[in-house]
Amino acid sequence: MKATIRRFEKYADLIIGSPLSSSYYSSGRFINLFHIGRVSQGFRYVGFNKPVIDMGANPDTPPRRIRILHAPSHAPGKGTAFIEKIVAELVKEGYEINFMEIVGKSNNEVIEALRSCDLVVDQVYADLPMSGLAAEAACLGKPTLIAGYDLSRLKAITPSECFPPMLVCAPDDLYKTLRGLLDNPAEIRSAGERARDFVYGRWSEREVAQRYLKLFTEDTFPEAWWHDPRSAIFLHGYGLSRAGSKEVVKRVIDRYGLRALGLEHRPDLEAAFLNYSMASH
Repeated sequence: MKATIRRFEKYADLIIGSPLSSSYYSSGRFINLFHIGRVSQGFRYVGFNKPVIDMGANPDTPPRRIRILHAPSHAPGKGTAFIEKIVAELVKEGYEINFMEIVGKSNNEVIEALRSCDLVVDQVYADLPMSGLAAEAACLGKPTLIAGYDLSRLKAITPSECFPPMLVCAPDDLYKTLRGLLDNPAEIRSAGERARDFVYGRWSEREVAQRYLKLFTEDTFPEAWWHDPRSAIFLHGYGLSRAGSKEVVKRVIDRYGLRALGLEHRPDLEAAFLNYSMASH
């Protein structure tokens, strides 16, 4: 992987990456994905017209159960068992929840489920604040709750107008955050509106295309568009609990040595991973 990235860096004029997932093996600065944006295929299902958000006549007290959708492409990596456990606990406490879990269905079926839900609970160990599913949900005016260990730090280094307005939290805070939303249905509606406005505004086809056109035709770009991977250390990766990722790193180091991490170009990151693998869970 490192050798492949070095070839990209040698021959590419520009590289676009995400501060979390693209920083480990990068040797230099790259264009921050969040300044450019991503266009969702969800626009195809709504005809590029902003949808009206419907949660009942009174947004503070919807006259039915809250409909929560979870549609994992890979259940272990998305933390499905963890999400199921939290929802079961909330139901036991008396919360009125209609939990819909869709696995192995067509994209059309997922879109129809998105249309009928109130809230998407996407994943537990994310490295992006807006996944493909979350962007599709936003096109339909539906909010997404997404958890990840480093999302708060990512938000801190990203200009507010560029950071997708998702409902984000740490994995350990997922239960508390979801419960708070169930206690405040108006916030669910408001979050859907914010997500919808974001994808129809900053991440619209026209807006994103204009930024790509700038990359294709200009030689200099705003300094804010660049991300220096040495400016922050992220350790948790994607799709694993903290304990799981520590175990992977520890096994690699124990079996093959510290150099097996391939981080000789980043002594600071190499040392951080070593300390991370040795720390108690």
